[in-house]
Amino acid sequence: MVDMPKVQVSASVYWSEPWLPKYLEQLEKQDYPKDCIRYAFSVSPGKDNTVNILLDWLKDKPNFYIRCIPSKPEWPARRRMWNAGNYFRRHALEESPETWKPDYLFVCDTDVITMPPNLISFLVSKDVDVVAPYVYVSEPADTGRNGGTFYDGYGFRFLYGPYDYTGYPRPPWWADWYKGHIDDPSVKADLEKRLIPMQSVGVTPVVYKRQVLEKVYYDGDEAIFGFCKAVVAAGFKVWSTPDVETVHSHASIYGRPDV
Repeated sequence: MVDMPKVQVSASVYWSEPWLPKYLEQLEKQDYPKDCIRYAFSVSPGKDNTVNILLDWLKDKPNFYIRCIPSKPEWPARRRMWNAGNYFRRHALEESPETWKPDYLFVCDTDVITMPPNLISFLVSKDVDVVAPYVYVSEPADTGRNGGTFYDGYGFRFLYGPYDYTGYPRPPWWADWYKGHIDDPSVKADLEKRLIPMQSVGVTPVVYKRQVLEKVYYDGDEAIFGFCKAVVAAGFKVWSTPDVETVHSHASIYGRPDV
C-alpha cells in the first residue's frame, strides 16, 4: 500500500450558516484517504448557528483541532481573516506525540460550495510548494457555476504573460485567457504538470507544503497576497492550475453582513 501524504484541512469560520452545510458536504465527498486527513478550524464567536453546525459535523471525526477567538474589529477584513488562519497554520507545525504532522495544508473557505471530489488528491499530486485551482463565483441562486465568472480580482496575479498587474481591479477574463493559452511561451507554464507560475494566488482553496509554513510567517494587511510575496522572496514557487475549478457562494461574497 502506498503511504499517502498527510493533509490538514483548515478554514477560518465565521458567520457561515447559509452555506456551511454545502461546504461540509463537499469536504465529506473528498476521495482522499480519511485516515490521512485531519481538520483544524479557527472560529469567531457570533450570534448565528455557524459554530454549532461545525461542531456537529466534527463530532464523528477522530482527529480535529478547533480554536475560538474573537477578531479585532479595527483591523481590515483581510487581516482579521489571515490572523485567524495563522492559528491553524501554527497547528500544522506543532509536534505532538498523539498525532502526525501534516505534509500539506489544504485551506478552503467555508463559502466554497462546489469542489470536485478529487480536489485534494489532484492538488497534492502536483507536489509543488503552493498551488491553487481556478476559482469562480456562482450565479445569485447559488446553484453552481452556471456560467459564473472567474472570481479573484485581488490576489490571483500571474507572474508572466501579456497583462500588467500594477492596476486594480483586474478583469476576470484574464484568467480564462491564461487557461486557453497555457502553451503560449510568454506564460512560461509547466506544461507537463499543466501549472501556471504566479506572483500570488488569492481566494481559496490553496494547498501549501508544510516546508513553506516552516520558513514563512506573515501577519499583515495584505493577507494571502502579502504571504505569497514572502513565499516567493524565500525561494519557493506559487502556481495555479486551470484544470480544476471550484465555486464560491454568490450570497457569501455579495450578501454577507459586516460581522
